[in-house]
Parts: sequence; C-alpha cells; structure tokens
Amino acid sequence: MNTRTLIRFLLAAPFLLLCACSGGGGGSEDQGAIALNSQLAIASNFSGKVAGVGNFAFAMVNEFEQGGTDLNGDGDFADSVMFMIDATTGAKTNLGFAATTILASNDTHIAWLAVEGSQGNLDLNLDGDLSDHVLIVFDPAAPLGPTNPLNTGVTVEPTGPLLGSDNFFAFATNELSDNTDLTGDALLADVVLQTFNTDTSTTFNTALAILTFDFQAQFGFVLFAAAEAGLGTPVDLNGDMDMSDSVLMFVDPVAATVAPVAPPLQAPHATSVGSIRIYGDAANPVFVYTIPETDDGGVNLNGGGLVNDLDTGDDVCAVFIVNTMTEFFPGGGLAVEPARYSGSSTRLCFSVVEANNGPAGFDFNNDGDFGDLVPFWVDFANPSVANNLVIAQDDGATGLPRVCGDSILILASEADQGPNGTNYNVSLGDTDFDDQVFFHVDTTNGSAPPTNLELAGTDAVCAAESPDFLTIIASEDANGIDFNIDGDQSDEISFFFPISNGAIIKPGVRVGSAGNTILQDCGTTVRFISFAPEGTSVAFGDVNKDGDFDDYILQTIQVRKSDGNTMATSVLGTVEPNVGEFEFPILLTQSIVAFPTGESTIGVGVNLNANQGDPDMFDTILFLGRLDCP
Repeated sequence: MNTRTLIRFLLAAPFLLLCACSGGGGGSEDQGAIALNSQLAIASNFSGKVAGVGNFAFAMVNEFEQGGTDLNGDGDFADSVMFMIDATTGAKTNLGFAATTILASNDTHIAWLAVEGSQGNLDLNLDGDLSDHVLIVFDPAAPLGPTNPLNTGVTVEPTGPLLGSDNFFAFATNELSDNTDLTGDALLADVVLQTFNTDTSTTFNTALAILTFDFQAQFGFVLFAAAEAGLGTPVDLNGDMDMSDSVLMFVDPVAATVAPVAPPLQAPHATSVGSIRIYGDAANPVFVYTIPETDDGGVNLNGGGLVNDLDTGDDVCAVFIVNTMTEFFPGGGLAVEPARYSGSSTRLCFSVVEANNGPAGFDFNNDGDFGDLVPFWVDFANPSVANNLVIAQDDGATGLPRVCGDSILILASEADQGPNGTNYNVSLGDTDFDDQVFFHVDTTNGSAPPTNLELAGTDAVCAAESPDFLTIIASEDANGIDFNIDGDQSDEISFFFPISNGAIIKPGVRVGSAGNTILQDCGTTVRFISFAPEGTSVAFGDVNKDGDFDDYILQTIQVRKSDGNTMATSVLGTVEPNVGEFEFPILLTQSIVAFPTGESTIGVGVNLNANQGDPDMFDTILFLGRLDCP
C-alpha cells in the first residue's frame, strides 16, 4: 500500500485497520507492520501512559475530547476513563472506571488508580471521605462483570509508583489518606509498602514504612528500603546503634512474607537512595545495591581486595544472590557512584569512583590522575570478581553503561582519558577531545579488551537479551558528519552492529534516523521502530501527503541480522510531536506498539474519532501498530 492510499484510509474514518505504507530507505514494503486507529481520544497531558497485556492495550480516554461523552456514568464528561483495545480485532471495551496516569501491568492483569472524586464521588475504600486514589485491577482473560474490573478498596499514594510483575502489584499507601494504622505504631504518619496478589485478590501489608519511593519489583520479589525512623517507635533494623537509616528488605508477595536482605543470622545493610536493582532472571534473581559506610555503622567496606581504602565515608557496591542468600562485594569492595548500575540476566556493570578508593585515590584507567569514573563488570556466576574496563566514563547521565545480555556498551569520555584527553573517533576526521565514544565489551572472553566502535553518541538500544546484534545512537554533531545526507549535522542516527561468537563486527551499518528507537527481535531479522521528521533521508519530502513538510512520522525498518542490510520499510503513521516526541513509541508487548496522532497535524485537520460521535479535528488519537514477525 502506498502513502496516498494510507492517507485515504486516514481520511475515511470508518476504516479501522491501516496497512503500513512503504517508507524511505532500501528494501520492500514491511508487510508485517499494520496500523490500527483506536478512534479513541487520549488526554493532551497523556504522558505516555499506555500498558499492554497479551494482545490487549489499555489507555485512558478523555471524555471531553471523545465527543463530550460521559464514559463512566457519573453525570459529567470531565474524566479520563480506562479502555481496553484488542490489537488483533480492533474491538474496544469501556472498563467504566476513571483513571489517573498511574497504571501498570503484570503478567496477566492491568491495574490503575481511580480518583474517588472522578468516579461519581464514590467512597471506593470506605474510609469516610472522597479524596483518595484507589487501586483498580482488571483481568482481560475474564468476562467483564461486577468484580472485573475489581475495586480492591486499597488506597495508593499517587505520588509514588505502581509496579507490576509476575502475579502482583507493588505500591505505597499513606496511612493518613487510608485512615488506617498500617505499621501498628498507633499513629497515622507513615507511608507503607504493600503488595496486591492478583491470583488471590489479597493485599499484603509489609507494616514497614518507607521514606522514599525506593522499591523495585521483578522475578517474584519486591526489593525496598525500609525506614527505621518511619516506625512510631524507631527501630534499629541494621544493628548499627542508630535509628535513622533506610535498610534493605525484600517481599515475597506470594508467600506474603517480608525479610531482610542478608545472609542467615546477619543484619541487613543500610542502602543509598536510588541504588537498589533487581537483575538476573526468574530462576536466579539477583539484588544489587549500594551501601553507604557512614549509615552502616561506619564500617570500612572497601578496605581490602583491589584497593586499600582507609576511610568509612564511601558508597560501596554489593551483590546478593537470592537462591543461596549470599552477599558479595565485587573486587573485595569498591566505592561506586551509587545509582549508576546497568545489568542483565547474567552481567552487571557499575561505575567506580577513583577518588573514593584507596588512601589517596586509585588510578583505575592508568591515565595519571584519580578523578575519573571507570566502569567495571561482574559475572553473576562469579560475583566476587570485578573486571576493570580501564576506560574513563562521563560523570553525567550520558555515560551510563548499557548491558545487553553478555555484551556491554559503554560511552568513553575522551576528555577524561589521559592528561590531555584522547580522540577516540579520529578515524571519522574528528579533531576534538570532548566526545562520548562507544566501546563494546565481549564478556564471554574475559581477557578481551573493549573494542572502540569509533562513533560518538548518546545511547544504545537493546532487544531483550539478544546476543547477535547491538544498536547504538550516534550523534552527527559530535562526529562532525552528516550521516543521513540531509544537509545538516543535527540528527541522531541509529547504527546496527552484528555480533558473531561474542565479537562485534565493524563498521556498523547505518539504519536510519533514530528519534526514540525501540526494537523487535524477529529471529533472523530485527525491526526498528522510530520517529523521523519529514525532510530527512529516511522520511524525505511530504511523507504523509498532507501538503506540508513539518510532520513526524513513525517508521519501521526490518534489518537482516547477519549483515545489517535493510529488508523492508514502512510508515505506520503520523505522530503528534507535542505528546509523543519523548515518550513514544511504546512497545507494549513483543508485537504491539503505541503512538499518538494529532488530528490537526494531518493537512488542515482530520476527524479520526468521528465514528464515536466526536465533531472536531483537534484531538490526539491513540494508534496501535501490530508488528508481525516474518
């Protein structure tokens, strides 16, 4: 189907399924990418809140923008109401409950928060007021009925996260909002971690307060930091003779138990805010966290191993293997940047702070100073060993490592490597020393040094644990090259690198403009889904044939893994940049992608939800892309 046919489909509102049209670049039309107009208007402050379970997508529909329709039967049209869309048939189901932008999915259910005042002023948690946010849970495999969606009656603190994993949801509850003493301290002053089991429809109260929303849910567990001072009578949870720490605990929502993160008969550790992670997999979950020495009894945790540190003021990395309840300090204890972790099912990468290791610092990258951040990696099968990559990283967010299965991508900081810096992308004609350049690490060969990919960039993209390719996002400006030959050097471009037996194959193959890029692994091919502005080599000209050249389109590009050649391309649709530029596309499941289309961005305007009774052309409509692997 060509682009003109696609636009005819867009203009004809009764049509629902839209075949993707051919886009720029090589290859044939991507027949496996099909766009679906949900005909549902989403709120302008949507913030990317869409979730998926199986073949179903869930999104909030704005009553006012959906033709001024009362969708939850409360007598007004000022709410956002949860809908389910079947991405296979296009069928839409109104779930009847108002929703906020806080929603999540686990393996089988969707959950969101309903505001009592938006649901007809109903007291959903029966606490005597109408001001709460209450957990609603829906099972898409069960019939719609009086208890599906289920009003759990559980109050959730709306400023914190709602996390879904396996068969549970994890969240925080404010005692004052719930009018319930959850910690047993005879006060209503705490915020308490709770979980909801979707198999049994039961809530588990940990009875432990949290001071920050610092918890992670994955592989059947919730890892969190319990606040000693948050209990009515403060308790010393880590045995360091004070009661002011945040201490590591974990929840098993199925067994409805809470326990310390510690080997048997040992006290748990205090932890740094924002540093807790869950890696590994369902068969071998691994907890990773940072321990602040000053909050953990003033014990020197990095005084042995690779460095001989003498103080007790560092943040030290620790790894906890859940199956064996054993704790390890990689490298014998290394002071790290607390929140700079990245991991996979088998590997961990973290940033070591040179200045905080050893009596006067430690030069881990051999450049003559002690002022760098240097990445180390760990194999979870041997977590006491830390492998030094001997390259300095940037100290900002752009320097974070990316772990893709057994492969690691790091952004090396040219300015921090050596007394005068090091030009890592000189092969491209670059002449400066201030870029962030990608290096690849083959961790299956522990002795192999990092491979310089000679491209400066901003980020890398993984497709699950795929071991046979990697994708990086390169910056034209940083490399001084107009990669997509569109007359400027302001774009970010995705490059594809095949991997063979752990080794990366250079040079990379340019795939297209990056935008926000997500990947779908299809075995012998990989599908790139990303935005591209009209006027680039990928989306050159008026791609959506609406008479202008200022739109964003959503493109798909299928690439053959063995050599990076483009096999097929398509354009799924037009994207509303004000809503979708930074948060979309969203890969809801392995075969469903979501993106917003603004009615006013197509020509002089198109009414994409006219079939639902809406009279205008100013809405933002949710589209789904169904992605079938060849």
